Amino acid sequence: MTASRRRSSLRAAEEVYDIDLEILGPFGFGAKYYIRHGMKEGWDPEVTEELFYEVDGIFKGPVGLPEWVGKLPGPRLPIDLRPDLDVYANIRPCRLRPGVASPLAGREPGEIDYVILRENTEQMYVKVGGFVRRGGETEMAVDNYIQTRKGCERIARYGFELSRSGDYKGRPGAPADGKKRLT
Repeated sequence: MTASRRRSSLRAAEEVYDIDLEILGPFGFGAKYYIRHGMKEGWDPEVTEELFYEVDGIFKGPVGLPEWVGKLPGPRLPIDLRPDLDVYANIRPCRLRPGVASPLAGREPGEIDYVILRENTEQMYVKVGGFVRRGGETEMAVDNYIQTRKGCERIARYGFELSRSGDYKGRPGAPADGKKRLT
């Protein structure tokens, strides 16, 4: 999604929910920005670490490039601030909207409507692991995912509270047998 489409989505949300947003940016950051700037800058210099602590929300697009996965040493990127900002819930609503083509043939708007929650400060963001190299070749790689009891409990609690709150109006898990399940 382009920056102009993201901005128009935010403007539409302002109208629908009768809110007033102060929208900063768009700012360049991520792998593409890093490559274009001689691999010295990971984000626009106007975006300071302090800015992340001052704003109420961050609308972030993709930061990686498939052809550069694992090849960029990179500076600290906004994605690395998740633990510092304690942005523990990665919330991804998945809805099929009217007028939007779906790769799932035969589905209608309303049939696909759920939320994916993922713990967002532990696991891959803890960076525990390393490599064993002998003679210039990698013989072994270890990449441990760290999941604490606190992290697991709070994302599970968030999901349960979201499902009970009524804030999410989606389909509450309706498998073929008709029994509701918390998944």
